[in-house]
Amino acid sequence: MATGPAFTNVDTVPSGGFFQQVNFKGAFGTNMWLDGWSYLSDNGFLPAADILPTASNTLPRFVTSDTTLSSSMTWYMTGQVFVKAGATLTIEAGTTIRSYRQDTNGSAPTLVIEQGAKIMAEGTAASPITFTTVLPQRLLPLRGTWGGLIILGQGIITGGGTNDIEGLESGLGTYGGSDDADNSGTLKYVRVWYGGADIGFDPTNPENSGNEINGITFGA
Repeated sequence: MATGPAFTNVDTVPSGGFFQQVNFKGAFGTNMWLDGWSYLSDNGFLPAADILPTASNTLPRFVTSDTTLSSSMTWYMTGQVFVKAGATLTIEAGTTIRSYRQDTNGSAPTLVIEQGAKIMAEGTAASPITFTTVLPQRLLPLRGTWGGLIILGQGIITGGGTNDIEGLESGLGTYGGSDDADNSGTLKYVRVWYGGADIGFDPTNPENSGNEINGITFGA
C-alpha cells in the first residue's frame, strides 16, 4: 500500500544519473526479480513475471452496470468481484481472466454473480473462456491458487427462505428465495482452472478457515 513503511522516509539518491529517484524503498524494476528463487515464488504467492495488471484491465470490486470483457486483452482479478443486481457481465469467447491468490485482506479473489445479476459467458469449442491463475506455468497444475466462480440465484432451497455462501461478507453471498424460474445467465465452454483457495480469511486459522470453493459454486 502506498502509505506503508516502504513509502516513508525515502532517501534522496546521489546525483550523477546512475540512480533513479523513486517514491519507495528498495531496488525494484519492471521485472519480478523474486520470481523463480524466493519463498514467495515457490509457494505460489507471486505472479508470473509477465503479469501486468492496470486500472483498465483489472476488474473492480463492484460491477454495477452492464459490462463487457473483450477477448482482445487479458483481464485480472486482484480481489473479490461482485456483479450487483441489475447488471450483466458479458464475457466474449476466447477471453482469459487471471486471478491472484489473495487480496490485501488474505481472502481469495472470486467472481460472484449476485441475485438479480447475470453472467453471459458464451465461449466456443475453438475459443473457450478461461478463468485461471496469475502463477507461472512452471508451478502448474496446482489447486487452490484463487477462489472460483459463484452464481447466486433466487430458487427455492431446502428449508425455505435464504442462506449465505460461507466465507463471503454479510449481504454479499445471499441465495435462495421463491423463484424457480430465476435466470442468472449462460455459461458455455467456460474453463475454471486451479481454484479452491480460501475465500474468507480467518485470522485464528490463517492457513485454512474451511471457506474454500472449487470451480463453480451454484447457490439456488
